[in-house]
Amino acid sequence: MGTEDQLIVEESTEPPICGQTRTSDATPPTAKLGPDNTDGPRAPHTLPVNQLEQLLNTDASNGLSQIEAARRLAEHGPNKVKAAKGLSAWKILLRQVSNSLTVVLILVMALSFAIHDYAEGGVITAVIVLNIVVGLVQDYRAEKTIEGLQALSAPSCKVIRSQVAMTTKAEQLVKGDLVMLNVGDIVPADLRLVSGLNLSTDEALLTGESVPISKHSDIILNDADIPLGDRVNMVYSASTITRGRGTGIVTATGMHTEVGRIAELLRANSKPKGENLSWFTSYMQRVKMGTRSILGLDGTPLQVKLSKFALLLFGLAILLAIIVFSANRFEIDGDVLIYGICVGVAVIPESLIAVLTISMAVGTKAMAKGNVIVRKLSVLEAVGGVTNICSDKTGTLTQGKMITRKVWLRDGSVASVEACTHPFDPASGNVAWEDEKSSPTDLKSSIPRLSPTARRFIECISLCNNATVSEGKVALGDDTADTSTISTSVVSDWTAVGEPTEIALQVFAMRFDVSKATIAQTHKSTFLAEHPFDSSCKRMTVVYARSSGDADVYTKGALEAIMPLLDAPDDVKVKFTAEAETLAAEGLRVLCIAHKTVRNSDVLKTDRAAAESGLTPLGLAGLYDPPRSETAGAVQKCKIAGISVHMLTGDHIKTATAIAHEVGILGPDLTAAEAVNATMPASAFDALSDAEIDALDKLPLVLARCSPSTKVRMVEAMHRRGAFCVMTGDGVNDSPALKKADVGIAMGLNGSDVAKEAADMVLTDDNFASIVTAVEEGRRLFDNIQKVTSESAP
Repeated sequence: MGTEDQLIVEESTEPPICGQTRTSDATPPTAKLGPDNTDGPRAPHTLPVNQLEQLLNTDASNGLSQIEAARRLAEHGPNKVKAAKGLSAWKILLRQVSNSLTVVLILVMALSFAIHDYAEGGVITAVIVLNIVVGLVQDYRAEKTIEGLQALSAPSCKVIRSQVAMTTKAEQLVKGDLVMLNVGDIVPADLRLVSGLNLSTDEALLTGESVPISKHSDIILNDADIPLGDRVNMVYSASTITRGRGTGIVTATGMHTEVGRIAELLRANSKPKGENLSWFTSYMQRVKMGTRSILGLDGTPLQVKLSKFALLLFGLAILLAIIVFSANRFEIDGDVLIYGICVGVAVIPESLIAVLTISMAVGTKAMAKGNVIVRKLSVLEAVGGVTNICSDKTGTLTQGKMITRKVWLRDGSVASVEACTHPFDPASGNVAWEDEKSSPTDLKSSIPRLSPTARRFIECISLCNNATVSEGKVALGDDTADTSTISTSVVSDWTAVGEPTEIALQVFAMRFDVSKATIAQTHKSTFLAEHPFDSSCKRMTVVYARSSGDADVYTKGALEAIMPLLDAPDDVKVKFTAEAETLAAEGLRVLCIAHKTVRNSDVLKTDRAAAESGLTPLGLAGLYDPPRSETAGAVQKCKIAGISVHMLTGDHIKTATAIAHEVGILGPDLTAAEAVNATMPASAFDALSDAEIDALDKLPLVLARCSPSTKVRMVEAMHRRGAFCVMTGDGVNDSPALKKADVGIAMGLNGSDVAKEAADMVLTDDNFASIVTAVEEGRRLFDNIQKVTSESAP
């Protein structure tokens, strides 16, 4: 191993680690943290580190011993997530013939050969084989074992054992291990943080949160059931470290992690409800479910209707045969038998199943042109029969990129960005100032009229910023750039590198032709120092020195973090707080911008407290993830078509509510009674029993801070109401609901492999409007098939 892997950890004054100083070979079992090691009164996020050490019999400084780690690995198994249960080829083949139309055709084929009508029998055989082969290939691909969950696991990690930091395979981690985390690492298991410096993680795949989450090891939470995204002292398997470093104690591995629990939901087979049923009742339920499955009475609306249609025709064929036999007074000889069978066979439209296969193949091609990839032929028409659409917010209804939506300045003026379709393009949209008498002006004409406060504000957000935005080529940043949280995206010809919030602020400054170069030229200033963003203080500060001997200090951060540093009267602070609450109520993420000019001194470079004291507040910036331009129109189309659109997101309820109003999910057409439960936090929804959910007049249109189980319960509630629903999603957290829904639609651009494998359809452009296109195509296909069946009816 290299020197990094042989790092010796300083000895701790804490109690010795387990397995090192015991006089007996007996080792007490590892304590549990409650159900699945994640919830309950002893959940790890509710415990201080010293209690967690005792509970897991470990040491937060030195880790486990090699012997104890090996024992626990042998006892609890490797840290691996089991793949979802796939279907065998034989079961998939059985599913192809498990519908009444195919069963009737098989019977007709047998009768045709029995009466030596080989032409009829051969045609029917070819049609059946064609349908089975096409369906088998499609469904076998769709029902493969979900391997994306395993791909999310970190291949290796750094762990401290016996006071030595070493690199080991992630699957060898055990509860109680002490893991070291750095920027770019994939978290290998669920961890309770022991220490952290400027630590943030990207948990979008698990929570749907649109921005990285700051983590704090010293916080102890009181609520065991607090949503996953709010557990700031925990990091979870499959999430990514976007900034900082830290250490954490493993609290759950393998199938007991949050990712493992999602995998378990995917592995679960549907079983008859009711655990206390007698064996006879349970047996009869299984017989009933099996019979309905074989006859094709469980499935998409078209499948059910065609199965009923086939059974009706089969009954009619038997009736006609009986009529033929009765006309001959049931004196049945060979000729009468053949004639009766021929009359019955003639009623069966053997070409119908071929027409369906061809129609679906054409529909699949048409959907591909509309940015929808169909993974299961059966859902091609099913999507046309949906009554409810449950959509994720980030990246589906919205663009998945932050913009500076509104700016409030200390002098009372307000700037709003309108009609922005490309978040990285400074020329996209326009800026309207509320204190201007004229109508909203375009960007260039408003530049000369910037007040001194507005110009200083814009200079601050440009200089106190490590993001770079450029046209054409990918910008690599400047000498002051903090590359600890790098993400690169391209929209049109514009490229942005940096954190989403900083990119949004930089683009806003560029709307007024303000950049670091122009500011340096205007003020004749040079970069002196940077005090980087720290999750413990929630702010960032830069210092620029002027040739005159003065220095400019620019600071941005959370209002509560900057408020104690301000040199401003109490009434100004109260006004800032009130305006921040107003912006937050609009679903915006609020940052406070401050500045001061002082004499240049080395203390500004070395002492953060000195640099950040006595600041003058300039204003507030409100940022958000804007809706796609076509989303509102698509939602309106759904309402006209009688389809109810629901937003299920991991974001905060204020953000979700604001976006829902903007795209029309929450509109003025809601009655007072409907508006009461239209918006609901997931914690409140989860606290309701199934009976209480069923008692609601209407299901919530917006659910915020959703967990995977919340989305599944929502789908189940819709099913109990007889609704046929679509579920969209892109993260690992969405995959159980995608599989549970009647039609699961995954995002192709930003979606995880897990979501794509669990879904029935994949959107290649991650656009909600494409779902509406799919519904329109599905309804067109449904209408065409209805015409065929009506023409085929006797």
